[in-house]
Amino acid sequence: MNSKLISYDLNKAGKDYDGVITYIKSLGTWAKPLKSQFLVKSDLTDSQIVDGMLAHGADSDDSIFVVDVTGRSAAWSSIPNEVAEWMNANL
Repeated sequence: MNSKLISYDLNKAGKDYDGVITYIKSLGTWAKPLKSQFLVKSDLTDSQIVDGMLAHGADSDDSIFVVDVTGRSAAWSSIPNEVAEWMNANL
């Protein structure tokens, strides 16, 4: 499994995006370092994750960015301890 960074801007105010968030969390073990960002462990390709988000409630005008961050260096500040622990164990 690879570590994926998923960032998104869901652009329609008032829309229920619970399906998108539930989908992301279903991909595998995850951490949420920022409001519109997840880190997940998944065997899916970046494109498959984007397609899955679109199939689970994201709209074509929503901005989605997925990148494989397996083995990449990272630095952070003011991140909750449990998220930092996830990143230390999975990046």
